[in-house]
Amino acid sequence: MDFIQRIDAECTDEVMETLYQQYGYALQIGLAFINLRPKWWILSILQTTFYFSYLLYFEFLLIKTTIIFSSDLNLASQSAHFFVLGLLMFLIMVSYPMNRNKFIDLMKVVGINYFTYNDFYETDLVDIWHKETKKLKLYILVTVSGYFGVCLIVGVFIGPFIDQYQGFNTEDYFNGVYMKAPIPMWFPYTIDNIYAQVITALSQYLIGSMLVGVIVGADLILIFQSVDILLQMKILRNSIRNLETRAVGLYNRWNGTTVKNGKEISKDDKVFVKALNFCLKENVQHHRNVSRAFYCVYSLGMIPLAAAFLIGSAIIALSLFNFITSDKLRIAPQIFSLMLLFGEVANMAIICWVGQELSDLVSNYN
Repeated sequence: MDFIQRIDAECTDEVMETLYQQYGYALQIGLAFINLRPKWWILSILQTTFYFSYLLYFEFLLIKTTIIFSSDLNLASQSAHFFVLGLLMFLIMVSYPMNRNKFIDLMKVVGINYFTYNDFYETDLVDIWHKETKKLKLYILVTVSGYFGVCLIVGVFIGPFIDQYQGFNTEDYFNGVYMKAPIPMWFPYTIDNIYAQVITALSQYLIGSMLVGVIVGADLILIFQSVDILLQMKILRNSIRNLETRAVGLYNRWNGTTVKNGKEISKDDKVFVKALNFCLKENVQHHRNVSRAFYCVYSLGMIPLAAAFLIGSAIIALSLFNFITSDKLRIAPQIFSLMLLFGEVANMAIICWVGQELSDLVSNYN
């Protein structure tokens, strides 16, 4: 218990409140954040143990299935497809807990809304940016979670019915692989009754739900926080461009005057110089918090993003391979492959877009 308290020492009530405001329980379900608070730590440890054990079990089954299907590249590529997704899930579950302190630090910055200007700097444009970002995050949340959920339903629930309608699920076994499971796989037990069939189907539904939860949780962290950093960079740039206006407003507040612009104030005016310095210091502090958040997001996403692009390329290749090389018009796996192909391409495109926007903002600071 003392060991867990030391690990969780930085996770304050404010951090947990920010976490729930941003993501609800999505990150705990997806194991992107392991809750070690007194009321949760036992359940979290059991959940973590179960996720890793269950995933490794299915990865072994998929390797075995791929080897059995080695004579049929189309069937083998489908098994390899799911194995690659499981590998991505494993890397996410390892990477995020390893960078737990970075995520907590990120939530501390988000909790204070990055920075609040004491010179009362605020514009209608900033309000518009905040509203647009909020709408974008809601759209991403619904779209990403909804789309991967549809992929799960099509691949695991609807696919078997399409196969049965087309007459592909006529045999129970093919070289020891149970073909009537939602995802054809080798299992270490014989499936010869309704109870075994139900247990097998439920086991695949469960691993599919876990896969969606983990990948969506990791996606939400990277995309949400990258979008927030993009917003803060826009606010920071806009505040720097309006530095003199902010200083004049502060000067008027301190002096009780109604000066409209800096040209009406002497350059040697000590109060105005003090106002300029104050506004500059605020920009520096804001920039420090943005840089701090960027470093946290970079640390969290470094391994998963590298894996996502590498594994994503493999998923795209396998999806195209399944679609092009099939000598039989087996609709279900081809639809599923195309859906994963589109999802992975869209996911990579969103991440690249956010990265490009950040790059453009940084380059335009000069």
